[in-house]
Amino acid sequence: MRKMKVLYIIDKMNIGGTQKHLLEVLRLIDRNKYEPHLCCLVKVGDLSQELEKLGIKPKVYNIKRIYGYSGISSIISLAKYIKENRFDIVHTYLFLANIAGNLAARIAGTPVIISGRRDTGVPNEGKWYHNIAYRITHSFASRVICVSDAVADTVYKKEGVRKERILIIQNGIDLLRLSNGRLKREDLGLKEDDFLVNMTGSFSWVKNHQFLLDAAPEIIRRNPKIKFLLVGEGELKQSILTRVKNLHLESNIIFLGKRPDSIELLKISDIAINLSFSEGSSNVLLEAMALRKPVVATDIPGNRELIVDKVTGYFVPLGDKERLTEIIVALSKDKTEVQKIGERAIIHIEANFRIEDKIKDLEFLYSHLIHRDIFKKDRKIKALFLLTDALNVAGAQRNIISIAKYLLTQGHEVFIACRRGVLVQDIAQAGIKYIEYDFHFKGIKGFQNCAQALQEMIVRHNFDVIAPQSVRTAIVASSAVKHMSGPSKPVIIANIYNIGSKFYSLFAAPILNSTCDYVVFESNYERDRLIKRGLCVNKTSVLYTGIDLEKFIPAEKYSAYASSYGLDNGHIVVGTIARLFPEKDIATLIRSMAIIKRKTDKVKLLIAGDGILKQNLKYMARRLGLENQVIFAGTQQDTEKFISLFDIFVLPSVRESFSLATREAMAMGKPIIMTEIGGAKEMIEDGKSGILVPARNPKELAERIKQLIFNSELRQSMGNQARLRAELLFDNKKWLKQTEEIYLKFANENT
Repeated sequence: MRKMKVLYIIDKMNIGGTQKHLLEVLRLIDRNKYEPHLCCLVKVGDLSQELEKLGIKPKVYNIKRIYGYSGISSIISLAKYIKENRFDIVHTYLFLANIAGNLAARIAGTPVIISGRRDTGVPNEGKWYHNIAYRITHSFASRVICVSDAVADTVYKKEGVRKERILIIQNGIDLLRLSNGRLKREDLGLKEDDFLVNMTGSFSWVKNHQFLLDAAPEIIRRNPKIKFLLVGEGELKQSILTRVKNLHLESNIIFLGKRPDSIELLKISDIAINLSFSEGSSNVLLEAMALRKPVVATDIPGNRELIVDKVTGYFVPLGDKERLTEIIVALSKDKTEVQKIGERAIIHIEANFRIEDKIKDLEFLYSHLIHRDIFKKDRKIKALFLLTDALNVAGAQRNIISIAKYLLTQGHEVFIACRRGVLVQDIAQAGIKYIEYDFHFKGIKGFQNCAQALQEMIVRHNFDVIAPQSVRTAIVASSAVKHMSGPSKPVIIANIYNIGSKFYSLFAAPILNSTCDYVVFESNYERDRLIKRGLCVNKTSVLYTGIDLEKFIPAEKYSAYASSYGLDNGHIVVGTIARLFPEKDIATLIRSMAIIKRKTDKVKLLIAGDGILKQNLKYMARRLGLENQVIFAGTQQDTEKFISLFDIFVLPSVRESFSLATREAMAMGKPIIMTEIGGAKEMIEDGKSGILVPARNPKELAERIKQLIFNSELRQSMGNQARLRAELLFDNKKWLKQTEEIYLKFANENT
């Protein structure tokens, strides 16, 4: 397939947020599909060496202004360059390129023109001709990409772009490229006990350095150890310098100029601040949070989309110097709070602002515009989910049902094909169509019959998306679709949760490469181990499966359930929800209870779940003298009521990918103890929201359970952190919406 030629146009590649973003696009865009080129309208700029490393040789113009004869001449010359090189896509950044580039691309007849908007227009407010220029040139653009809702609102209201032509792709951070660095405080003459506040940005009125100077004297009076690092250049720098001297604050406010090592300066800082009047989407705030730094920012629209107030940072009303003083001084005296907020910040970044995800969104847009020039967000699809196992109460089945129910609410038509189970009636009542189907075929003939029957089903219902939940169902789906006649075939998007079979885990990567158009994983653990075995990274993404955070909330123990199991307020309840199969290793948990009983008999173990080992485990409990301590409660459907009984949630699995029950317990504010396997480290922070233990070690597990039994404050603290982590990472609204977007993107492209 021919590569799509993409021309990126910008004024110059100096060190700045937009330029750093474009550099990441040039570095990460799939070179197998796209051939990137760069045009600088003024000069190359400070990042020329970085461009050279990427093999990018910019086409450079020397445009002084876009109005008048010289401007028109330059635009015509640019249009000729675009036409001669037959670019498929022209993507512009910043005002000069958005105006001149869009106009030139339109003259050249470029099929797809994309205008990138990264500010809310405040710096140009009052310049009416800017808005007029944007109104004219935006009409040439296939899409206008905005970095935030705040920017999109400006583009819609002030520049007249219809909402359906606006797409929001937020900034992203490459966590792997945040270098270790060698800069030390002593290199700048700073002490280890100084509290460093970083403010990076140009010295322009919109960045609002005056607000800082209004508050700085009182901040420094309260804590002379506080020092402000001002990084950047700009037309107002001299006036700011003069005011600092007049305030006699030179030793506490340090001007560092424009620095190529701005990331290193953030690393040695304690917190970062942004006091702007207006922001589209601040890269510095994202970088700071990615480096585990709390951020303090003005309460304005662009910042609200990046920061969770009092969780990953703090908001300050514009001009409220008392509040700014209070926050900075308080943080300077509370290292524990600084560390706690910093840890939450990195979680927030990992979940929402990974650059890889943003580049994939951009590539999806390119693909859709090239193939159809229509991005149908309002399209209604018909989806078929394929499950290997019966529709019973288990994590994967419940996840699929959640997706199916959400798609129904959005007007899509949804089918589930699998063996019968206890949840069949539940999905029927929700309006999901159930098809009884068994993927447990035997032999080649059985496989052929299974694939043939599935093909007939697909043809009969004319599905847009086939969503297999396992490698086995993906193989059958691929065979069925491959042998369909006619041009209209559904896309295959697999939802992979846990590849338990040793056989399939060995060959899953090449199988999924050849059978699926796209693969969605629920954990980085599961995806990364298949990438190591050859899975194409560009056809994958990770979406943390979500929890209904309005249903699973911290709550008092459900009294009716407690009394039915003979529990009272004097009992500490250790609970687990798991299928009673070997990989869950409930035996280790029961053995640990025998050790705990030597210290206290006030602990009860409550086990929800059924399986082939149930009778064996009951016998073990009796043999260890635990018949009064261990309660087998069977399968539970109202899991939130059952989890409410727990004081501690334990999962001792020897094989686990991304436990749904664990995340539900976290959402309900329960401290977690689980084995350090699979995606455990993605779910909990060891020692903060829970405790990780080695597998098959009842003595160590017992010690960790006792640690929580005899420390109610630690239980409460870890439970609070678990809930907070669930809110940051496992919101089902975000997960379900992103899943729908993936289905729509591929269904649209496939039309």
